[in-house]
Amino acid sequence: MSEQDETLQIFFAESEDLLRSAEDSLLRLEQNPGPGQDVEELFRAIHTLKSGSAMVGFSIISDYSHLLESLLERVRSGQLPISKPLITFLLTDVDFLRQMVDRGGRGEQEAAPEVIKSRKAQLNRFLGMTAIPSEEAAPEPPKPRPKTTPAEKPPAEKPAAETDRWRFYQVELRFRPDIFNSGQDPVLLILGLAELMELVDVVPDLGHLPNYEAMDPYSLYISWRLTLKGTASAEEIEDVFLFVRDDNDIRIEDVTARYKEGVDLAVAERPLGEVLLERGAITKEDLEEALGQQKRLGEILVSTGKIEPSVLEHVVTQQEESRRTYRKTSVRVDVDKITHLVNLAEEINISLSRLRDMVGKELALAFDSELVQELENLTKVNREFQERVSQVRMFPLEGTFRRFQRIARDTAFEQGKRVSVGLSGMDTELDKEVIEHITDPLKHLVRNCVDHGLESPADREAAGKSPEGKIEFRAFQKGGQIMVQIADDGRGLDLEKIARRAVEMGLIEQGTPVDSQNVLSIICAPGFSTAGQVTSLSGRGVGMDVVKTEVERLGGSMHVETAPGKGTTFTLALPLTFALMEALHVQSRGRSFLIPLWGVTGTEAYRPEEARFFGHRERVYRFRGEYVPVVDIAGVFGVTQEPDADPRVIVFLDTARQRFGLMVERVLDPHQVVVKSLETNFKSVRGVSGATIMGDGSLSLVVDLFALEELFFQAPQRSDA
Repeated sequence: MSEQDETLQIFFAESEDLLRSAEDSLLRLEQNPGPGQDVEELFRAIHTLKSGSAMVGFSIISDYSHLLESLLERVRSGQLPISKPLITFLLTDVDFLRQMVDRGGRGEQEAAPEVIKSRKAQLNRFLGMTAIPSEEAAPEPPKPRPKTTPAEKPPAEKPAAETDRWRFYQVELRFRPDIFNSGQDPVLLILGLAELMELVDVVPDLGHLPNYEAMDPYSLYISWRLTLKGTASAEEIEDVFLFVRDDNDIRIEDVTARYKEGVDLAVAERPLGEVLLERGAITKEDLEEALGQQKRLGEILVSTGKIEPSVLEHVVTQQEESRRTYRKTSVRVDVDKITHLVNLAEEINISLSRLRDMVGKELALAFDSELVQELENLTKVNREFQERVSQVRMFPLEGTFRRFQRIARDTAFEQGKRVSVGLSGMDTELDKEVIEHITDPLKHLVRNCVDHGLESPADREAAGKSPEGKIEFRAFQKGGQIMVQIADDGRGLDLEKIARRAVEMGLIEQGTPVDSQNVLSIICAPGFSTAGQVTSLSGRGVGMDVVKTEVERLGGSMHVETAPGKGTTFTLALPLTFALMEALHVQSRGRSFLIPLWGVTGTEAYRPEEARFFGHRERVYRFRGEYVPVVDIAGVFGVTQEPDADPRVIVFLDTARQRFGLMVERVLDPHQVVVKSLETNFKSVRGVSGATIMGDGSLSLVVDLFALEELFFQAPQRSDA
């Protein structure tokens, strides 16, 4: 990979993080408008994107980010109040920047000129505003300012009423060294600016001037930074550079927010040396020499006898150690590389297990157990390595929840509804691959909550509710699973309407009650919809079936709770990770199975007196004071081979939906395994989530508890248990 390609990859990865950070800041600002950390984070994200895009050559993104930065500077200074119209505009701007980055990644022009012009016009309307009269009102464009002709230079002083119309611009001019060959003269361009506006400040940068002997009289070595004052617009300033803008680095920034009564307020906050250096009054060497002559605080305290030198040295050492500890580095790693490391660790584990079996007891005694001890140490180290690598795949759900917050906000805005979004458990971590698979299903659930669940403000008020609906995103860990909940306080599911539609579609028989036990299977049926008309959000009967299918494909489950007039809660139970699984190793009828430990509640030797039969195939077993259905695990998968021995062992399971038991012939030690997909390497097998290779080289099937539950409770058993 070339250095340029690597730089681009870093830019695209960082830009996604920056835009997501900007979006999150805006959503928080909408809930708590006002200056503070969120505004600063938003400003930093756009500023960093501007610099990064300029570095990799995406000048359109950089220029637009520069204008957006000017707008945010007005927000930071309190000149532009934070309102819903402004938040909406800035969110669409973040989307626009993301689209430009995506287009740049595909090798296309970031945006068409007419699109950029339209976006800049909207942005400039906000730049020209000092206040927004109401949250519902759209931003009004500023009144046109009188255009200053070249013959009319702004007078030196104007009354206070007129100074309010003055704008200040900072213009940075960095021309190509060979600009003279194109027939253009930078000095004439600066004089053209002087005819348009007043030149408040002209600072040349002479830092690139070569020695006299090496100087080329036909090359340009000087760049400028100008401060302009007048009534012209940014577009009029751009027109001065019409013929040189594309080939040279020309940046125009509206800095009016920095000026009060014609005075640059930013100068007051900056060190004297920095201001002098920027204006070219001193060189960098002059500044460093002057600063070197100044004494530091510690030196002053020592020289005046306030503290001992040893005390100063001790404190400084502590500070340096603290700073070194605080600074952390991060490395971006492709998920496929991490998965490959997990697979390699699993291969090592298999080899160690086989080696341990090959050594045997007799050889182990000959080596006085030292060889066995070393093998155990290697196995322990390798297991920890697997766990550490798997932790790298884990990501907090905060970013995912923030995206859903944006989706809920935009959907409500489109429908004229009001919504507030609550987030909890955002630091809960989930495997990145799991997050990627559930993102689209959860998006659909969020839109459903807003579209079908929440009422309009008028309907909510009529029902005695707050006009603003509430949606809660929650995440928490339960056993070996992550529970993700999406809850709303809307109208709830209309069970009667769902029942009528289910009867029409032949999903249930007339008179069958619909409740929280069976409503999910109905609304997730392909083609099911109660919407009266097709809209951009609903009515086609596609979506909920895809949600359920995708969640179950991950080895998860979904259930719903609803109450009329109070709202609906969807709960998704998801596997913690794809990389590693803690599983109980069992054998039955010559077959080897792995049962996820998160669902195991206990094991017990089979006692016939505790069993009760219903017909020839169905039985229940008394476990901890209650009867639960049990089934032969091998029989479920159609293994007809006779059992090896009696008595059997029962493994009791709880999937949060059902409790049942699996009859097996042997229970072996628990294992931490890497699950390989059967669908990728062979074909999909119902009731099996994957397979793994055991230490003796044999293949063991990993049981999908939710699919097994459906096979057990919904399908007839394929052989006697």
